[in-house]
Amino acid sequence: MTKRALQYRPLQAHIEDIRKCKAQCGSRPFEFTMAQALEDIRTMATRHDQCLLRSLALMRWAASRGMALDLVFGVTARPFQAHCWVQHGDMVLNDSLDHVINFTPILAA
Repeated sequence: MTKRALQYRPLQAHIEDIRKCKAQCGSRPFEFTMAQALEDIRTMATRHDQCLLRSLALMRWAASRGMALDLVFGVTARPFQAHCWVQHGDMVLNDSLDHVINFTPILAA
C-alpha cells in the first residue's frame, strides 16, 4: 500500500483490515526485527510522518508476514493529546515505553 493510500483511507477501514488479518494469522510465531520492518516500510512512512501513518505501515508489514500485532490508541487529558503505537503483548515496537506510558489506552485493534 502506498503512503497516499495509507493517509487517505478511513481509519475504520484500516481497523477492519487489521482485525481480519489477526483472525487469519492464527498462531504463527512472532518474528520481528525492527531494522527489517523499518527498511520494508520506508516507502510508506518515513520517520518524519505522524504516529498513525507509521503504525499503520508497521501493522500492514507485520500482517503481510502473518504476524498479529496490536494497534493501540491512547490519550492524555491535560493537555489533550492522542497517540498510537504498535505492540506485541506488553512489548512496544515502534515507540519508547517512556513515551507511551504517558497515554491511557482507549482502543486496541
